[in-house]
Amino acid sequence: MMRQMKDYITSPTGRLAVTYLAIIMSLTMLFSVIIYQLASSQLDRPPKPIARNIDREEVLLRVKDILDERAELARADMLAVLVLLNAGTLISGAVLSHLLARRTLLPIEMAMKAQTRFVTDASHELKTPLTSMLTTAEVAIRKKDPTKKHLRDALVVMHSDTIKLHNLTTALLDMSTEKKEHYRSIELYGLGERAKKRVDILAQEAGITIINRLPRERRSLPEKTAQKILGIYLENAIKYSSAGSKVRMYHEMSGELVTLCVEDGGEGIPQSDIDLVFDRFYRVDNSRSSQIVEGHGLGLSIAKRLAEANNVELSLESELKKGSIFKMRTKKEDT
Repeated sequence: MMRQMKDYITSPTGRLAVTYLAIIMSLTMLFSVIIYQLASSQLDRPPKPIARNIDREEVLLRVKDILDERAELARADMLAVLVLLNAGTLISGAVLSHLLARRTLLPIEMAMKAQTRFVTDASHELKTPLTSMLTTAEVAIRKKDPTKKHLRDALVVMHSDTIKLHNLTTALLDMSTEKKEHYRSIELYGLGERAKKRVDILAQEAGITIINRLPRERRSLPEKTAQKILGIYLENAIKYSSAGSKVRMYHEMSGELVTLCVEDGGEGIPQSDIDLVFDRFYRVDNSRSSQIVEGHGLGLSIAKRLAEANNVELSLESELKKGSIFKMRTKKEDT
């Protein structure tokens, strides 16, 4: 028990709780001393003068005895009340201090854990292409008489890994940069076409058809953010859809607010994973996908970062074997 108490006090939460408690108790004890001194001074005040025709000495003695007795009782009662008050303050203050300390430290601890996880995951992702480049270079160097073909093959591999490193570092920078922009009137169909253009080559290589069903209407949107999120949605849909399938873009309206949707016919995502898809480095298990999916698992987390910075809400509806619908819903622009 003592060891657990010592461990708690030396922990960050314990130190912060003790600090809060010390402040509370110092104020309470100060108030208690002030109240006690004021009350005592009132009890020690001499009685008022009495009539001359009464034996003053006798009356004064009796009054003084009564007052002294009452003063002692009052002091004892007040001291007991103040002790109970401070004990109650100590217990309630300890509980409140712990709750305040946890509330203060919780977001910091979560941020630290997220940062640690991010550094670990990023290091792992960076290590893979770096290891491949190092291995390729070592093999080429150790060859006694490497041919032009061997050297070219090594350069091709290293070039490919360099592109992967570039894409990963760009994605990491995008995640660390908060890009806030103003809403303005944008034609939805044109927005969809620009997002589609970004992934046209990827769609052609995968044999995927992208259908733009967005209307030629103008709505208030953060243009660059909406275009980038749509592009990420389309890229993700292409990666997890089988060859020959279709990916559709369409919209839904709720008053003046618009929701842009990207629907694919992929394998779908289990309900247990839906809350995780926008996390950093999340990847659907390959056993649930009909394709071997390459990438760093950062696209949707970048979309989430952009959405949070620009008052946009992201959501997902998915059913196994039937596909997924990724949605981006605008909110009222911050004033």
